[in-house]
Amino acid sequence: MTTEKNRQQLEQELKAVRAELAALREVEAKRDAIEDVLRGLEIGLDTMQLGVTITDVGGRIVYVNEADAKMHNRSVDELMGRDVGILAPAGRRKPLTVQQLRDLSSWMRRHQRAEIRRRGLTAVGSRVQRPRRTRYLRNLAINSRRQVRRSQPGAGEDTRPRID
Repeated sequence: MTTEKNRQQLEQELKAVRAELAALREVEAKRDAIEDVLRGLEIGLDTMQLGVTITDVGGRIVYVNEADAKMHNRSVDELMGRDVGILAPAGRRKPLTVQQLRDLSSWMRRHQRAEIRRRGLTAVGSRVQRPRRTRYLRNLAINSRRQVRRSQPGAGEDTRPRID
């Protein structure tokens, strides 16, 4: 009797583990898709001749492209992680508070919804169809990642630490 009970418990635990594994695989697939889009955008930003700097809420530079670094006569490595205030005179810089950023984000979402209605864009499921440019950048990132994998064995592998 206890052997049968242990077997049923093990089967239930196995089902639960399989369900968790399936959920993790789904999350991983979504993460990979997002990373592909981000890689495509990064490729696009890196090749732009316009300067682009992105900061976190605290004003630390988290991304800067080569064009922007050249405009400020600095290297990309020199600007990464520094305060954005080094790029603008103190009197001209007006950092936003967290609440102002939230308000701006809310305004942007409302504006985007109004723009979608105005243009009559179609929605697939709950998402608006991606513009061609975004799909192009995503495909560009996927193809560049495939080329890295083909040309350098092991170079395309995910080296980030796994959370178990």
